[in-house]
Amino acid sequence: LPGRLQSRIEFITNSIFYYERAREGNALAEKQRRYTISNTGEIYLGENITMDIIKWDFLQIEKPTIFLTDLAIHLCGGARHLANRALDLSKITTSIPGRSPVKLMENTILRLFISLYYDYLKKDKKITNKQRAELMSNAIDVIKYKIRDLRRDERKKVWLDHIRVIYLGENITMDIIKWDFLQIEKPTIFLTDLAIHLCGGERHLANRALDLRKITTSIPGRSPVKLMTNTILHLLISLYYDYLKKDKKITNKQRAELTSNANLEFHDIEIRSAEKPTIFLTDLAIHLCGGARHLANRALDLSKITTSIPGRSPVKLMENTILRLFISLYYDYLKKDKKITNKQRAELMSNAIDVIKYKIRDLRRDERKKVWLDHIRVVRKGK
Repeated sequence: LPGRLQSRIEFITNSIFYYERAREGNALAEKQRRYTISNTGEIYLGENITMDIIKWDFLQIEKPTIFLTDLAIHLCGGARHLANRALDLSKITTSIPGRSPVKLMENTILRLFISLYYDYLKKDKKITNKQRAELMSNAIDVIKYKIRDLRRDERKKVWLDHIRVIYLGENITMDIIKWDFLQIEKPTIFLTDLAIHLCGGERHLANRALDLRKITTSIPGRSPVKLMTNTILHLLISLYYDYLKKDKKITNKQRAELTSNANLEFHDIEIRSAEKPTIFLTDLAIHLCGGARHLANRALDLSKITTSIPGRSPVKLMENTILRLFISLYYDYLKKDKKITNKQRAELMSNAIDVIKYKIRDLRRDERKKVWLDHIRVVRKGK
């Protein structure tokens, strides 16, 4: 973008006239289509970019600088994308760590941006022609400083992320807070949660095996079960051993027994099943509640709860906000499947609460079983 004021004004003027004085071609087509509203409530801004009409209406009542920066963010596809753009590459000395090199903002986007800003200023009858001209000439600087601030924030995030994670091994990291909480869990919980993390999540761990000879069936719709890699298994055992070493109450003999039994624990956490609506439903509920252990300690009706999980806080009622969000997301999921009829969708929706109720029951049973197994192991070792 030209740095001299005269050249900058010329660029801004040309951007406005490109659409304003269009008589043919793409410019005319864009001019005629601008501000049309689709059936889905999206307003067309230009260059195949739309915005939710409600968001656009709110943007109209913002101050010029807010309108300008929010519009630039939207046209570039989000704050992270705008942070990696520049109006003049010659002034870029560093990139955001871990990101692709900074790119020049496209002329089509910059031209559209100037044109939309001009339309916005024209609507305000309190702004004089002189004030409008000043605001237009300063628009480029406003975006330049916004990009600078966004890039600084992105670099700060990278730095904070770097200090917030702990390196476990084999290019695998974990959030330091999550790791600290994992350290105070019982051995079985530490082991299973660590295995889930190292394998990339429950769904991935469910499709792994320690011995393929014992696998007779695969999960419907999923790739064949794979052998857990030696590197991951070795890392898991090593981290588990480090964890056990920290507990001074565990003797060398007990540590050896716990480590040797580690492989057996994985058979308790296999969760292979078909990827059907019920799986989407239960996995979503687990995620919204912060994990399986948290969902196990929730209820849809407290009047039917007679006992709590030993060593855990009393069972809590699932929050209405979470339940409402859960139902809404499930409805969106079912709508996407064109094979499901309206009647089937209604039946699936009406059964959703029961599915979660039974999932909570199973999770609570598993949690109680873990506590019981831990107790049995302690008693046996005591003998």
